[in-house]
Amino acid sequence: MNLEFLIESYTRSPRILEIADKIVLPGYKKISCTKLAGSFSSFLFSSLYRNPHLQGFNHIIVLEDAEEAAYFHNDIEQLINPVDLFYFPSSFKTNKNIR
Repeated sequence: MNLEFLIESYTRSPRILEIADKIVLPGYKKISCTKLAGSFSSFLFSSLYRNPHLQGFNHIIVLEDAEEAAYFHNDIEQLINPVDLFYFPSSFKTNKNIR
C-alpha cells in the first residue's frame, strides 16, 4: 500500500465526506476532532484539503503547542505539498519557553 492510495482511501471515507459537507455549509463553524492518534490528524486534514468541495477554502488549524504544530506542519508538507502553508508559533511567553 502506497501513500497516495492511503490518502485517497481517506478522501473517499464517508466520515471525511460528512466533515467536508459540514464545512461547506454557510455560517460560523467550529469543528473539533479529539483523541486522534499519531499522524491521523495530518491524514484527516490532507483528505479534507483534497476534497473538491473545499477547493479555494482557507483553513486555520490551532494546535496545543509549538512542537505539535511543527510536527503537523512537517506532515502536511510531505502529504500534500501545498503552495501556501504557514506556521505561526505563539509569541506568548510562558515559563516553559523563557531561556
